[in-house]
Formats: sequence, structure tokens, C-alpha cells
Amino acid sequence: MATTSRSGARKSRQSATIKLPAELGMDGMGELHAQLLASVDSASAVTLDAGEVQRLHGAALQLFCSFFRDRGRAGRETRWNQPTDALRSAAALLGLTELIQLS
Repeated sequence: MATTSRSGARKSRQSATIKLPAELGMDGMGELHAQLLASVDSASAVTLDAGEVQRLHGAALQLFCSFFRDRGRAGRETRWNQPTDALRSAAALLGLTELIQLS
């Protein structure tokens, strides 16, 4: 479901993008966890492409919280690309907007 691609103008400025699927249900949490875990220690910027997210389980938000916390502690850049209203609403409902940098 989630895919990772790397691109950049120069090798030292590479960034990783994790494309999130429209449905982030429990059945996809293993794959999402693996994708985030593979990128958590990346020195390059990581972008979560959330332009298709329509439904998500609270477990996905927990994974995002851990991911943003760990990368933030290490001083690594993490950002969102096109977070949907569904994602923003779910994060706001649980009070996670600032923690996962959606404010």
C-alpha cells in the first residue's frame, strides 16, 4: 500500500517520499510501520504524501506520532504533502495536530 521513492537534484540533498494510500485501516498497519521504520533514521528529509488519505485508523495516527517524535528528537526534517481534510480532522479530534506537524 505505502510506497517509498527517493529523488533529489544532488545525492547529498536526497529526500524520501512515502505515499500513503486512501485507506489506512488496521490491515495496512504492518506495511505502514515498516515504511516509517525504514525511514525514521534517514538523514534526508522525509515527506509523507497524504493527498489520497480518506479514512484512517487511530493506529495510523499513533505510528505518525512516534515517527514525528523520533525524527524530531534527532533533528531530522519531516513534512506532509497535501494532507487531506480527513487526516487533519482525525488528528485534531485526538489533539495530535501539533505533534504530527499538521498545524
